[in-house]
Amino acid sequence: MILPTIFKNKPVNIKLSYFKLIKVNIKMSDNITQHIIDALPVLIAYVGNDQKYRFVNDEYQKYLGIAIDSIIGKNIQDVLGRERYKLIEGHVKTALLGKGVTYEALMPSNQTFFARYIPFINDDKIVDGFSVLVEDITESKLLELERTNLVDELQKALDEIKTLKGVIPICSYCHSIRGEDGAWNRLEAYISKNSDVVFSHGACPTCVVKARVEAGLIDD
Repeated sequence: MILPTIFKNKPVNIKLSYFKLIKVNIKMSDNITQHIIDALPVLIAYVGNDQKYRFVNDEYQKYLGIAIDSIIGKNIQDVLGRERYKLIEGHVKTALLGKGVTYEALMPSNQTFFARYIPFINDDKIVDGFSVLVEDITESKLLELERTNLVDELQKALDEIKTLKGVIPICSYCHSIRGEDGAWNRLEAYISKNSDVVFSHGACPTCVVKARVEAGLIDD
């Protein structure tokens, strides 16, 4: 650490006080940064080019469910286990080649994660490692699946609906309808054949009176 010019001719105790103050400020800055990173609702880590963890935030540690001493300095595969590591191995190797990576992964726990690997290339143009940002998107994926299923069900229902369109030739006297094959069909039969409508027969009040008159049951 370089001492500012104004302190060069000052007593040793003042110089020491300056350095202590700088260390305090750095420590406070580091604590604030750590607090912010730990407060984020995502898994954050840094992995070196030796595939060993150098840093993880609280969320990452909570997800793994193991002590921090069992993570920092340990190989990814040893921490995650062979099965989970195989799911991300290709992405890890890509990131260590200096290429950014984004992907979704369905873990053995049935959780779906969206991950981003951001390589860190130092001044010597060497990939030092990569930052890891992981978000649990299980809930949003389930909602997306529900929406997709609902759309499919609605589309299926629409496909099953038969709609009568266009000009329909109908007899002015008996109300029979001529079909596409040229045959004449009763109105009810034609509509039932070309839609999902089912008729139930009855008689309106006017026709009831007319039928009784015709049957001689009542006077006209």
